[in-house]
Amino acid sequence: MVSKSPMQLLREAETHSAAAAEHSNTAYRYAALAVVFSAIAVVSFAYSMWLQNTSQKEQPDLSIRDIKSTVENQRSR
Repeated sequence: MVSKSPMQLLREAETHSAAAAEHSNTAYRYAALAVVFSAIAVVSFAYSMWLQNTSQKEQPDLSIRDIKSTVENQRSR
């Protein structure tokens, strides 16, 4: 078994600690990106629902009775 000096152990611990901090930092970045993209998806979905609701209100509601009366009016001309 090879024994390591305290300075070597300290250097190895610092290296592992720096690598762990780097991975943790990367994980936080990906988590932040996921939150941002999720927020964008929610906002765009809400906007599309709002657009759909407003466009439905502006269009007249045609029933079968309205269509039949229109066809009959055109035939009588």
